[in-house]
Amino acid sequence: MRLLTNRCVILYDCRTTQEGSLTKVAVEDRLEIQDLLYRYAYALDVGDEDDLLAVFVDEPVLESAVTGNKVGLDHVRAISLRAREKRHIYRLRHMISNFQITGDADQASVTAYFAEFITWIESSRPYPSTELQFVGHYDCDVVKIGGEWRIARRAVHVDCEPDADVTSPTSFRFEKAGGPSDIAP
Repeated sequence: MRLLTNRCVILYDCRTTQEGSLTKVAVEDRLEIQDLLYRYAYALDVGDEDDLLAVFVDEPVLESAVTGNKVGLDHVRAISLRAREKRHIYRLRHMISNFQITGDADQASVTAYFAEFITWIESSRPYPSTELQFVGHYDCDVVKIGGEWRIARRAVHVDCEPDADVTSPTSFRFEKAGGPSDIAP
C-alpha cells in the first residue's frame, strides 16, 4: 500500500490478523526492527555487554528450550559475559533472515529464521573449522521506547542440531563448550 502525503511517500506492509483487522507497519519501522535483530546477533557474536543491553527493554523475557526461561537484564549480562569469555575457544556467527513483522508504530511481533555457525579456534586441526551449530527461528515482541525499537520478549525455537543433541553430555560439542548454556543461540 502506498500513501502520498505532501512530498513524502509512505509505504506500509499491510497484513490481516487472525481477527481480520488490518495492521500497518511502516517500511521505516520494518527496517529499524530488522536492524534491531541484526544488532542483537552482532552483539552476541562480537559485541560487548553495552551492545547487547542496548537492544533490550529493562525487564526482557528470554525464552529458550536450550537455556530455559529467564527475565531481566542480569540474564542478558550473563549471556554477554559467557560469550566474551569463550571467544578464545570459538567464534559464533548468527545469520538472520525471512522476517515476518506485524504490529503498528509502537509495538510489533517479529518472527525470523536464524542459523548459528560456530568456528572452533582451539582445535587439533591446522586451521579453524566452521560448523552449523543451530537452525531455527526467533519469535520476538518489540516495542518502541523513546523513538527506538527494543526487544521485550525473545523466544528461541531450535529446529534441530545438524548431527547431535547438544544438550546431551555425550555430545562432543557439549563437552568441548562446557554445557548447553555456553553455546546457546
